[in-house]
Amino acid sequence: MPEEKQKIPPVADRLVHYVQDAEWPLFVDQHAEAHTLVEGQAVPISRTNRLLTKLLYKHEEKAPSNDGLIGARRVLDMLAHDSGDVRELHTRAAFHEGAVLYQLSPGRVVRVDEKGWEIDSAPPVHFRAVKNLQPLPAPAAGGKLEDVAEWVNLKTDRDRRLFLTYVTLVALPHIPRPILQTTGVMGAGKTTASRIVKRLWDPTGNEAVTIDRRDFLQKAAHCYILMLDNQNSLPEWFQDTLCRLVTGESDSKRILYSDDEDLVWSMQRAVLLNGINPPSDRGDVQDRTLPIELERLDKRDRLPEDDFWLQFSLKQPELLGAVFDALAGALRARHTVKLAERPRLADWGLYAAALYESQGWGVDAFVEDWKGVEETQHQGTLDGSIVAQAVILYMKDKDRVELSAAKLHAALVGRAEDDLDLKDDKTWPKTGRILWKKIREVTPLLEAHGIRTYRKNDNRTGRPIVLDTDLTDGDDNPSGPKYAKHTDDNTDDNGATDDN
Repeated sequence: MPEEKQKIPPVADRLVHYVQDAEWPLFVDQHAEAHTLVEGQAVPISRTNRLLTKLLYKHEEKAPSNDGLIGARRVLDMLAHDSGDVRELHTRAAFHEGAVLYQLSPGRVVRVDEKGWEIDSAPPVHFRAVKNLQPLPAPAAGGKLEDVAEWVNLKTDRDRRLFLTYVTLVALPHIPRPILQTTGVMGAGKTTASRIVKRLWDPTGNEAVTIDRRDFLQKAAHCYILMLDNQNSLPEWFQDTLCRLVTGESDSKRILYSDDEDLVWSMQRAVLLNGINPPSDRGDVQDRTLPIELERLDKRDRLPEDDFWLQFSLKQPELLGAVFDALAGALRARHTVKLAERPRLADWGLYAAALYESQGWGVDAFVEDWKGVEETQHQGTLDGSIVAQAVILYMKDKDRVELSAAKLHAALVGRAEDDLDLKDDKTWPKTGRILWKKIREVTPLLEAHGIRTYRKNDNRTGRPIVLDTDLTDGDDNPSGPKYAKHTDDNTDDNGATDDN
């Protein structure tokens, strides 16, 4: 009897066998997406067509069918989810057990800790494979942190210290970092300043990101530093997104050609923002911003673009080595510095003070420099808030006011209508109900001008608004149970509206 011809397994099964024989690790990330590791980078199973084709060709010198690839990916996805192996993945940088792990390129990672920096051939973390990321050169010794400032036309010593602090601490992925906002007249090098930071730390295929509601977060997920170029105004929805990106943002998007599968991502990004004028005067954006104004470059000091970036690329290894040295110094000093008052982004403030200390500038210098930043932030918010201007003007000759929202609204109009042209200002609230919401938005600014604001729980008068120039806690402590501080609802305890 003739021997039966042995049946060849389908392509999908053979591919899975070859993957297992090659011992590809199969796991899921923190968002339950299946991955494998290739050359030190985590690649989603959904993007392994090229790898699987290469694997089959290596063994059989033939190309897989499309159905074979799809079938293999489905099995590998199942095996990854069944493995029980969950690994956190990072984009460009990670913070692990007190050290920064910074990816120069696939398989090349710098470890920075309190002792210094070195190339880590076996980092304890995993990085995503992101097509948009471009490689960085190997850092070299011999540079100084001050050298970085030479590439930007900074106005003052304060701005120089703050810019160098931002450039160094942008490598800390685990803390919220302020938005670096560079402004100045035409020819001040605003875009160049952003590019210096971007190219030093995170060169990408698409350098600047456009603002598009449909895919902005997806673009943000494909870089470590987000660069927004030449922005003189920002949509309201984007200002909300920007605030969340600084402190941490999560979102999901339906996967194309699927009915109910979502691609989930969460991220916290460093943001570079530049324009002739600050593009936002909202208080929540301002207090997340590090504003730096640049000086117009003298025509005699200008270089052709190609020459400038060639010189930068030649110097970049030493600049990288210098910022890694400075980062190590900040990590060492972080445990010893103390701040009586911390900035809005408190963790960044502590690291900033540590960097000032390690660079020999001193913690007191940081406190003074940051006071100047807060003054700029408050002025920016004040310029854009007609409500804050009206309240400050109204309270000039008063110590304390307690009025219902409607009566306070009328009082502010009566005092400030002519001085501030309230009738022509579209941002002026038309009712007392909206007035309190607007006051809440500028509470830190009003406190900086010596005015405390809160709501009082009073069933008889419908929870009046209190404006008080006494900032000390006393019998009228707004943080106590007697008062409703920063309440979101617009009704009093009896259901009456604020317009009483």
